[in-house]
Amino acid sequence: MTYETVKSYILVILIGLSILLSVALWTYQPNYEQFQNPDYVNEVDIGGEVKEKKDLINPSSIIFHDHPRLLGFENLKDQIELHQSINEWIMYDLEETESKGKPNQEKFVEILYPNPLPIGVASSLFTFNNEIELPDWEFDRLYLSFNVQKSSLEVQIISVDKERELSATIDKRENYDMLFDYAVNHTELIDYISFDTKKGQIYIPSRDKKLDSKTLVISKIAPEKLVNALFRNPSQVTPNNAEAYFTDGQRGMSILNNNKIEFINPIQTNSEELSAINALDQSIIHINEHKGWTNDYILERIISAQSKVRFRLIYKGLPVFDQNNLTLIEQRWRNIELYEYNRPLIQLTHEIDSTQTTLPSGKKVINYIQNKSLFDLDNISQMQIGYKLNFLSGTSDNVVLLEPNWYVKDKNQWKIVDLSELADKGGE
Repeated sequence: MTYETVKSYILVILIGLSILLSVALWTYQPNYEQFQNPDYVNEVDIGGEVKEKKDLINPSSIIFHDHPRLLGFENLKDQIELHQSINEWIMYDLEETESKGKPNQEKFVEILYPNPLPIGVASSLFTFNNEIELPDWEFDRLYLSFNVQKSSLEVQIISVDKERELSATIDKRENYDMLFDYAVNHTELIDYISFDTKKGQIYIPSRDKKLDSKTLVISKIAPEKLVNALFRNPSQVTPNNAEAYFTDGQRGMSILNNNKIEFINPIQTNSEELSAINALDQSIIHINEHKGWTNDYILERIISAQSKVRFRLIYKGLPVFDQNNLTLIEQRWRNIELYEYNRPLIQLTHEIDSTQTTLPSGKKVINYIQNKSLFDLDNISQMQIGYKLNFLSGTSDNVVLLEPNWYVKDKNQWKIVDLSELADKGGE
């Protein structure tokens, strides 16, 4: 066989292989289903916990009416623990009726929630012995009254418009005895006062309150972990380190001062907004998928018109506030697609110092607000003590100070009450 013949055979073989490869490329159909499926989830753990709905819904107040006195908890952690106990109490004979109003008794318990809740959360928040189709209204309070003859508790979950209620009975004697002990002996309770506004009735402690300012170390969540949680195909995400920005060409995630992320998915669709209960469910499921509850949070508000859900950081039972919204987790949905997600990258860890301080009583604060015309009391929907979060200078942004202060919710915005002048006068 000549050299030229060998070359001809090799050339024919190469041409044949080239044809086969071309056919294979033309007919190959890659499987993009994993990335196109909206249900695909990257398994990510950013260092937090998984929470249930009842872990995230807490009352703003639990008030024990013992005419003429009003009493509430000194330590709000005790209030949270009681509410968690009530979540587990079995309620019997649940039915919807016209509202009978608050109990006509000298002793009863009132539980108030910071914002109206869709009644659909009741099946997750409380324990019922039977299932009913829940109505379509909102509630912001419930009453527990004492049936002395039967040693049982009567439950009334009242609609916001005060026209409807869900009623039920708690028969277990030890549950009755626990609440009755609070109502009669006032164990762990202090006196509260109430004042009425156009937004409703507000309960606050009547006396000065001693609290600790807390100094804590914080840790930071790596933004890359949230890239894996928020983008369907993280390998296609390109970072712009100069601008602290990540994008896959459609979705974008900004890093603000290495303390917070703002994610947006500008989907082009004529989508309908979710119902309040569905928006809440979607948010909890999504945050659970990457274990995003990196501290204790509570549901603060559902903005139904925007399918937006807001959770606020709490510490030792008190809400934490920050002017840069570093204490809020917010999500906005369009149908089943996450449209916006804003959350902090900071995580509170351990305390390194505390200093006791005294806050003036609620009565003094109300008088001060009125005298100084700081707010229109009729526009205040809530008033409570919370922590103000501040970064301590010279600590490389890894130490924060939580200082207790009075806050009011004015036109749906939380605002700190400047008590400097009141403090200068010794709280008089």
